[in-house]
Amino acid sequence: MKSIDSFSGHWVALSNLHQCKVLYNGLYYNSAEAAYQAAKMDHTHSSAAKFRSLLTKATPFEAKAVGVLVPLRKDWEHVKVAIMRDILRDKFTQNSDCRRVLLSTDNCNLVEGNIWHDNFWGSCRCPRCRAMGDNQLGKLLMEIRSELRELETTKEG
Repeated sequence: MKSIDSFSGHWVALSNLHQCKVLYNGLYYNSAEAAYQAAKMDHTHSSAAKFRSLLTKATPFEAKAVGVLVPLRKDWEHVKVAIMRDILRDKFTQNSDCRRVLLSTDNCNLVEGNIWHDNFWGSCRCPRCRAMGDNQLGKLLMEIRSELRELETTKEG
């Protein structure tokens, strides 16, 4: 099976760092990354609303940098994949250009290849890591791709 292992160039729309509007939980963010980082903080935290508001204006890279500094919600490790799934579903249903790119991957295996040692969401290609990562982002993208295909088939039928 053919693989796409770099979400850059023609495939940049697959990246969470790709700038596109994403409406998530009632707020528009400039990227899936910003929406994801905003979801990390418990909504009952005193500065959560201010943090989310700040992230609506942030670039994807700013959001990623700020997101590592916030106190995580207590259930984060149990909900982060489901949250990412919801955000990706929103991104690809709300942005036709992103949806077209995802659907154009046909049946390729999607791997979030990286060099920053992220072996949960992707698979780091550096000499130190070498092993295939969990590639959760790639798996979610393939899941969303399948859902979008089903929706298109249902509309056509």
